[in-house]
Amino acid sequence: MITKNLTRLRNKPSLQRSISQLAKGQHTISIQNVPPHALIGETLDVVLAGPIYNVEDILQPSRNVRITFYDSTAASELLEQVSNHPVLLYGQRLEFSPVMGQKPAPFHPTSSRTIRATFANVHMTENALAQQLTPFGAIDRFNFVKGNPSKAFISFLSARVASWAFKDLRQLGAQVSRVRDRCVTAALARTEALKNRSCKVALRGVPRNTTVIELADCIRGGALHNISYKPLDNVAYIHFTLHASALAFFEDALYRGIYLHGRRLHPQFEPDSHPFSPNLAESIKNGASRCITFHYTGPGHEPADLTRHCSRFGPVERVSTTGSSATVVFLNIMHAINAFARLPASEGFDPSHVRLRFEKDPSSRPLLSSVEAVGQLHSEVQRLLHIPDK
Repeated sequence: MITKNLTRLRNKPSLQRSISQLAKGQHTISIQNVPPHALIGETLDVVLAGPIYNVEDILQPSRNVRITFYDSTAASELLEQVSNHPVLLYGQRLEFSPVMGQKPAPFHPTSSRTIRATFANVHMTENALAQQLTPFGAIDRFNFVKGNPSKAFISFLSARVASWAFKDLRQLGAQVSRVRDRCVTAALARTEALKNRSCKVALRGVPRNTTVIELADCIRGGALHNISYKPLDNVAYIHFTLHASALAFFEDALYRGIYLHGRRLHPQFEPDSHPFSPNLAESIKNGASRCITFHYTGPGHEPADLTRHCSRFGPVERVSTTGSSATVVFLNIMHAINAFARLPASEGFDPSHVRLRFEKDPSSRPLLSSVEAVGQLHSEVQRLLHIPDK
């Protein structure tokens, strides 16, 4: 597999030095220009390769993160991945290059820096778990299993520290098992999502004080089927109507980044997207969306009344009014379709004074990376044609 990867890399002149080193079995990749305030887990979120043997977070003279893989194949896969996509972290472009690093220990099937720990009869909180993990130094990332605050996946910065934690946590009464490196899990999930033409992207690490509107404002690139936001689990599942839109959004979130309340969200391409029913697919084809506009010929509804009427069909993302019209955006397109069909005949609505129509999903706005690319192209055309900026 490394031969195939190196063949692709040879087509990129800027990576000739990287190819040469990787061909000699280089295992370590240095990530430069890492912002001082970025979390180490936010840096590793962009790594879709592994398993990882060790991570060094070097702060002086300028911050860089060194990742040593068990296999040089994984190092080449990471370089290939980032050669196709500029990676930004808090607005700074990260630079990736192979370096002489430590030699990894021989890989063993149980060698992993990620473990699963179950704390019996304990309702663990994030702060309590962080306190439990203090002796093991800096942590890559940990997250609780959905709906189970006593069970958590923990990724350390090295397989050696994970082995130490494995033994110590067991002695403290926790049930501990080794699981696949989280970077490998993310890579496999993306591969399966591409194979299945998935339409669903998970955004993890969503701060609990995030509102639905704040979350929705971050979503761009295509019409949505559904937004499922789980504040207690710090995760939101974004289900697009098209696979291509989901893929573009995932890559934009992974490489450019989505930020809420000062933190970068962790995107994952979910492999278990399910196809739409024929009826829903036909409705989407005919123009249905999550967004309905109400055009009034007389007095319109107050936003609170409209929210109350529409919420009978499902959760509402937002309601806005302008002049003689109002717009309602649902979290789920099926709820919008149901409301569109039944609202005109419901109590409080007069079909002769209000007309409903589907509008373009607000999440269909272009990705910010696309907007920036158009702006850069416009500037380049102006430069070539010697057209002054207005």
